[in-house]
Amino acid sequence: MIGDTLKTALSTTFSGRVYPDVGPFNATQPFAIYQQIGGRAVVTFCGENNVNRMYQLTVWADSRREADSKMEAASLILTSPPYMGIPQGGALGRYDEMTKTYGSMRDFSFWS
Repeated sequence: MIGDTLKTALSTTFSGRVYPDVGPFNATQPFAIYQQIGGRAVVTFCGENNVNRMYQLTVWADSRREADSKMEAASLILTSPPYMGIPQGGALGRYDEMTKTYGSMRDFSFWS
């Protein structure tokens, strides 16, 4: 399952703080959240051959610089072998007023 693979791939960069869907309350920063956001199926006369899964990665940190730096590191990992993710555009900056934290969000496409 690609979600488990993402967690393993990014674990070192985020000191194990990689979570599916939502981070725990008061999670130590920086941390990453991944969520499946769709994908595409390729269907031929032989049936479904390849499956595409789209995942969104969101990084949260104490500063804009750290959020952007961690996203760059994560992007390098996810687009390199063996993962070969395809970025779906650039990273989007985020800011959470309530927690005063900075985020960076990017979508990746993975084929299996």
